[in-house]
Amino acid sequence: MAIKIFSLENQKSINWSGGKTTELFIFPEKSKFENRDFEIRISAATIEVEESNFTPLPGYRRKIMVLEGELHLIHENHHSIKLQRFNQDSFSGDWKTTSSGKVTDFNVIYRPQFEPIVEFIELKEFQSFKFEDNESAFFYVFQGSISMDGKCILEKTFVSIKYESRFSIRAEAETKLILVKF
Repeated sequence: MAIKIFSLENQKSINWSGGKTTELFIFPEKSKFENRDFEIRISAATIEVEESNFTPLPGYRRKIMVLEGELHLIHENHHSIKLQRFNQDSFSGDWKTTSSGKVTDFNVIYRPQFEPIVEFIELKEFQSFKFEDNESAFFYVFQGSISMDGKCILEKTFVSIKYESRFSIRAEAETKLILVKF
């Protein structure tokens, strides 16, 4: 099993016109968001203004999940949606997208061939979560903490795992995870 742990102090944060974004993961590893040379980017962000315009990202798809607050997304000439805590929306980076609402959110930006599954998982204290055979997954410990493979993983930590046989993680406190599978 291969595990990479990206703790809060190793995560890159930048300001944008409406708040702050923290890059949790980017692939390929040496690519940069600003250069648009990545295939996958996973981040957590804040929208700190009541109304904002999303950065156009032609050639990419996006999934966004609200972690705190409520967000109203308007995709011009497509659809609009109100997202509450742990609701998500999927849309093209080509679309002109505006939003209203101050939130913390979780974002996956990806090339269309990578279509991810993004899930919210809530674990009670000492509850386990099992991963099946031969998978790769990413998860973000939004709140709480877990133990995995003899390590304690604290909140605001992002984990990348590749495994060949079943294994599980265990919540050390009430825990909220965001799971991403490709």
